[in-house]
Amino acid sequence: MLIWTFIGAGVYLLSVVKFIADKAWALDATMSLALPDVDSALLVLMGASAGSYVGDKLVSRDVLKKPKLESMLPLKGPVGTKITILGENFGDAQGANFVSLDDSTIRSQADGLVSWSNLQIEATIPATYKAGDKIAVGVYRDGEWTGKLFFEVT
Repeated sequence: MLIWTFIGAGVYLLSVVKFIADKAWALDATMSLALPDVDSALLVLMGASAGSYVGDKLVSRDVLKKPKLESMLPLKGPVGTKITILGENFGDAQGANFVSLDDSTIRSQADGLVSWSNLQIEATIPATYKAGDKIAVGVYRDGEWTGKLFFEVT
């Protein structure tokens, strides 16, 4: 939009200079002088540019919002503990998304997934871990990884 504004100002300035140069020899006190009109094609281009800019801002971009981890409760517990991951933009439906525990994934109820919503995910710490393990917990959604929080097995 800024580029079209500069182009429009330049074209208009050139047309004013040309208009004045063409009419300078014919100026007299009885003649009324008016500035030239802005070309209609240029107005259309500037309007289309402004419309596309504003239109793009009005469209919801939920798909492009990255998932974000805010907190996890509890941060410690034995295997079998149900953890609640709080955040945003996890997606209303799980689809192909999953919870990551170090190198393993929780994709289904069989793996330990309890529930999935846009703001909260619940999962169970599997029995494959032992006391003292510190597990990095993250969420994968539509090609985007969240940050990681840590759960300590007691």
